[in-house]
Amino acid sequence: LCQVVGDKWVRMWPPAKHEMMLEVSRRGATGADCGIAPAYADTLRRGEALCIPSGWWHEVDTLADAVSITWNFVLAGQGSDLAAFVAASPDDPKLAVLRTSLAGGGFPGVDASTQVAAVMAALSASEPIATGAAP
Repeated sequence: LCQVVGDKWVRMWPPAKHEMMLEVSRRGATGADCGIAPAYADTLRRGEALCIPSGWWHEVDTLADAVSITWNFVLAGQGSDLAAFVAASPDDPKLAVLRTSLAGGGFPGVDASTQVAAVMAALSASEPIATGAAP
């Protein structure tokens, strides 16, 4: 999670809390609402990045107008499993972005990491958009 503009409050729970967090989410609540202490809690500020490891539950609250960039990674050894999962659900709209990515979408001839780096550089070089609020 890369924070370009603004701040976000981030809380994370390790995979060992999976069953507890799953029950919380089924009730439509949050870990914070249920008093489950996170293993990590901090403010992510402009220019900072946070890696959220696989299997970690997380809750993120935007504290003010913000722009963030997220990127999900798949290990090379899991690529065929991901492709098979997407192929098995051709009508699932939630997988549309993955279908496009696996089909070679994006900017032809430009690898994904270069695309993300270019967007981050352009956004971090610009000033935050004025909202009309007093500084």
